[in-house]
This record gives sequence, C-alpha cells and structure tokens, in this order.
Amino acid sequence: MKKNDFKKGEFIAIYTDVEGEDWALGEVIAVDDEDVIISSVHPLGLDDGLALYNISIIRKIEKETQYNTKIQKIMKAKNTCLARYNFKSKKILLELLALAKDTKKIISVELQNEESDYEPYGLVESFDDVTCTIKLIDMFGRKDGVSIFSIEDISAIMYNSLKSRDILWLMENQ
Repeated sequence: MKKNDFKKGEFIAIYTDVEGEDWALGEVIAVDDEDVIISSVHPLGLDDGLALYNISIIRKIEKETQYNTKIQKIMKAKNTCLARYNFKSKKILLELLALAKDTKKIISVELQNEESDYEPYGLVESFDDVTCTIKLIDMFGRKDGVSIFSIEDISAIMYNSLKSRDILWLMENQ
C-alpha cells in the first residue's frame, strides 16, 4: 500500500493480515507518508473511535463493497455520527497521541512484530519523537502499571473505541 491509495472521506475496509481476520471499517480522515487514520465503525453501525494504521502493515483495502454499503445504511438508520478531527501535522501518529493525552481518552496500541495478541489499554502519560509512555488500565478499569515503548514500533492505535469507553467508564466509577 502507498499513501495515494487512501482518499480523505472514502469509506473503506482495511485488512492487516492475510487471512482477513484483522480488519477495520471506516471513513478515512487523515493520511501522511507513514500512517492512515479512519473514523472507525463497529459492525453494528456504531462509532468505534479512531483507528490509526501504519501503512506498511495494511495487506489490502476494499472500497464500494456491498458490505460497506450495508454498514453505511445501518449507520444512517441509527443516526451514527463518526468522530471528526482535523489532523494537520505531517506526523499524524504524534498528533493522535497528543489528542489522546489532551482528552484523557483511553487508547490501545499494537506494536510491530509483537507475537502475542495482547494490546495494552491505557492513558497517554507522555511521548516525544522516540518513546511513548502510557498508564495501563486493565479490563476492569483498574490501574495496571506503566508501559513504555518506541514510537517507531507502533503499528496501530485505537483511540476512544467502544471497548476503551467501557474501560474508561469502569475506571471512573470504581
């Protein structure tokens, strides 16, 4: 894949594995030389936050399919409004981390070449051009330590997803 394969405003499905099991659906809202951000849609037609993918891990994209059209119809029937942000920088990954830190919304992070299916959930504590630190939150909304990782190893970030909103609610209502 390359940057020109993604057009702002297009409703697409993104696949990150050969088997077609890891995928996301949504509207492209930002693209830079390395990453793409979609306003993600859950298969039930609900807003599922923002999803950033490193373009190098995307195996294929699908546009204008019957499934995409079906989900768009369900969204319309449910009056689903997708998240809208105006990303302006040349490094949208850092801009998304800044948004997460400023809004205090939970993110999950996938790292390149990670062997396990473990995706840490947490609040962005700090970041720079080299590393990111998040305060980990478990599935029950409890603090679970700190994770520090290299910015260059990030392959995907989910921001304010349905699952992370549940975790945030649990955290705030302990």
